Amino acid sequence: MTVIEVKKLKKFFQVHKKEAGLVGSLKSLVARKYGEIRAIDDISFNIDEGELVGFIGPNGAGKTTTLKCLSGLLYPNSGFISVLGFLPHQRKPEFLRQISNGSEKPADEPTIGLDVVMQKKMRDFIKEYNRRHKATILLTSHYMGDVKELCKRVLIIDKGTLVFDGQLSEITQKYADHKLISVILAQEAEEKILKNLGEIKEFNFPKLVYFVKRDEASNVAAKVLERLPVADLNIEEPPIEDIIRELFTGKNYA
Repeated sequence: MTVIEVKKLKKFFQVHKKEAGLVGSLKSLVARKYGEIRAIDDISFNIDEGELVGFIGPNGAGKTTTLKCLSGLLYPNSGFISVLGFLPHQRKPEFLRQISNGSEKPADEPTIGLDVVMQKKMRDFIKEYNRRHKATILLTSHYMGDVKELCKRVLIIDKGTLVFDGQLSEITQKYADHKLISVILAQEAEEKILKNLGEIKEFNFPKLVYFVKRDEASNVAAKVLERLPVADLNIEEPPIEDIIRELFTGKNYA
């Protein structure tokens, strides 16, 4: 059953634009100029009953504005929102009881300000609450540890636009065009030989990490095994945090 339905949602804000300096201040007294901020720009998604979905993006991406629209705190400029069969902006008592009693939860930065032990306790609580009550949870957090621990599916929003909706495991395949070759050296090797084999991401003997194109990983690994005194070698996917960071800086949009 679909619990949250969002279609072509848009929320824009008019903001006062003032020129710099005293002259700009005086002009603004006579004729104010306004600009438009597109906090949410035509996003659509559905979330089913019992899903625990990560909702991630950089500061100012539109996460909180989306949650406020879902909770009925903001009225969208256009588009359609349904939560548990209700139109959130109507703020009906039955709807407010449902979102406060556990059928649907927007879970915004739940571990912020907590130490490592309390972060784990909070994650365990959210996981158990979701399992026990079949609660539908939309989780926003800047801590990828929260998202990796709790969510299989993620929504990624940036500049008000939904740039990804899918399994967390798919992000690596879709956006990471490289892999990491992690090597443990049995003994020292000449720096010139190390550099000739590929781009070094990290080197602190005995650990050596190469940054390589995804389709070249096997060939580079074979050369490393052939030319270096290798005690151990692993071909790894880049950390999800690095991929998300690159997404936010616009390097890997498909």
